This record gives sequence, structure tokens and C-alpha cells, in this order.
Amino acid sequence: MRRAAFLLLLLALPARAEITRGPILHASEPGTMTITWNTAEEGVGEVEYGLDALDQSASETVSTGQHMITLTGLEPGALYRFRVVGEGDINTAGTFRAGPTGDMPFRFTVAGDTRTYPFFHRVVLERCMAFRPDLHINTGDLVESGEVSDQWDLFFEVERDLLRHVPFLPVIGNHDKDENTFYDSLWCLPGIRDNPIYFALRYGNALFLVLDYEEIGDGSTDQDVWVEQQLLQAAGDPEIRHIFPSYHIPPLSSGPHGNSTNSHMLGRMHSLFKQAGVKFVFNGHDHLYERSLYDGIYYIVAGGGGAPQSGGMADRPNSFQKYSQVFTYEFSLVVMDIDGDRVVLCAYNMEGDRIDRLEVP
Repeated sequence: MRRAAFLLLLLALPARAEITRGPILHASEPGTMTITWNTAEEGVGEVEYGLDALDQSASETVSTGQHMITLTGLEPGALYRFRVVGEGDINTAGTFRAGPTGDMPFRFTVAGDTRTYPFFHRVVLERCMAFRPDLHINTGDLVESGEVSDQWDLFFEVERDLLRHVPFLPVIGNHDKDENTFYDSLWCLPGIRDNPIYFALRYGNALFLVLDYEEIGDGSTDQDVWVEQQLLQAAGDPEIRHIFPSYHIPPLSSGPHGNSTNSHMLGRMHSLFKQAGVKFVFNGHDHLYERSLYDGIYYIVAGGGGAPQSGGMADRPNSFQKYSQVFTYEFSLVVMDIDGDRVVLCAYNMEGDRIDRLEVP
């Protein structure tokens, strides 16, 4: 009788849906972490988490196939373990560091243009993970063709281990754009990141601005107005010591895409950045590493994440643009360490050799 009752209870429990993508970490407000994942069938999602043991849980209130849970009340800067409850062969366990507050030190990595060559993409990511970053920025061109779903499947497969341990900030590139807003559906986080094309993240003592390169104008675009508002708010917040903008196409590059058509990015937007005290801007598009200094701001091309480095994309320039300080055509990544007012930039190639180091102030 007891056995029959137990079997009836098991049958009454909801089936765990098979997880097809994720989990993916997204940093949001301090003391929180947002986790997203997809399942083959609709169901109510659940996450188990904790510091030393998975002794806490959070669940959704509605059934869905695109899941999003924001964990709240976390200890800032603490290392947490978590597991998405579900079926399938995907490893749904991971770790994350809850967003820091004040001047707690933190580290982030930068590597963009990850399209086309998954082998090199994977190796660069493994180098990034070896530095145990708290955040990771991809400076755009995540895939070759943004409208091809299979390419996104491959992207998420290669990024799987990083995405369940490191919160991810995607920057839209020219290859990612499509006519069907596929990119939007992948990266929109309702209530947290309603607009996946340009958005802001407050993290520790820093403000991260992710921008659309096509909407950098003379002050007339919606993004221009939004950026100015973000910078004005930051100026009134004494706890913000650093502002890190990222957008795909660089205003300064000695690579094949460096040309005068990008010079407008050194106009009004640069002036706003300078007035706000910005020291670093991150770009991609050219598949290389370059550090340039223009009017007090370091423009970093971090496009060595795995895209082709052959043919015209790897021809060493006959001459460098005059603001260039360090240049190399290599698969590469950038590591940024933030500690109070101090910022240390280091860049490494795929073999792990350091190719640049800069400390500010």
C-alpha cells in the first residue's frame, strides 16, 4: 500500500524538462545574479545555490521554455555555487562571484571577434578562464552570420564553460546583426536588460556601457541621448570611479578597418567620455590587439578572439596610425584588474605570453 502511494506521488511530481542551452550568467545589481537557460519543453525553472552547500533555492512562478531567475540577497563579493535543476547531458552546475560593492577589487576579461574558427575561440576562452575573471566582455562579431541559428548553437557550445562561471556582456557586431531581431531574442533580459543592443551595468565602483557602433552620432540618436544621461548620473555618484564603454567598430586601428569613416567616433562621443573621466574604451572588428592613446583616453582593439587571421585580415600595416602604442596580429585577450582607483591592463596571446601591460593612474 505504501509502495503504491509512493508511486502515485512520483507520478504527481512535475517532470524535469531537458535543458538545451545554458545556464548563462548575467551580472545585474550588487548582491544579485541572473541565470538564464532554455529547455526543450515548457516547465517551471528552479535553481539551487549556496556558499558551501546548495542549501537555498529559487523558482519561477510560471511555466516557460526560456527561463530566467534572479538570485537576490547575496553577499557582495562572495563565491557561490549553483545548479539549475533539470534533465539532459548538459552540465548545469557552476559558480559565480556575487557582484562587489564599493571599492572591492575585481577582474574582467575582454576578447571579441570570436566568429568562424571555434578551435581558436575555445583556446582564447580557456586562457580567459585561467585568470578567473568576475566578468567577461565580448567586443562583437560573436558569430559569422547572426541570422543563422546553427552558428549560435555552436557559439553557446564553445562558450558553455565560461558562461556558467563568468557573467557575460555581449557587444553587438556587424556580423551579429540580422533582419529578424534574432540577436535581441537571445540577449534580452526583461526587467534587467530590456534593450540588448545598448545597456549599462553598475559593477563595484565601475559603470560599464555597452553600445551600438551604428548609433554613435552627433547627439541626435536615442543612444546618444541615453549615453549622456548615463554619464550625467555617473558624475553625481561619488562611488563610481571608472567608466568602461565598449562598442564594436574602433575609431582608431592600424588594421584593415582603420579608416577616416570612423573618425566621427572621436567627436562628440569622445568629448563626453573625456569629460566623464573615461580612461579606457574597448573595441573589436579588426582581428588583432592594439592600444592607442588619443587625447587622454586609451582605445583598445581586442579583436583577437578567434576570427580569421589570414589574407587581408592579417597583413601587417606598412605604417601605423599615429596614436598607436602597441600593435600585434595575434589571437589574444585582455585582462583588467580594478582595485580602488588603480587599473592594470595586461594583454596576452594564445600561448599565454604577455604582449602588453599598462597601469593607470
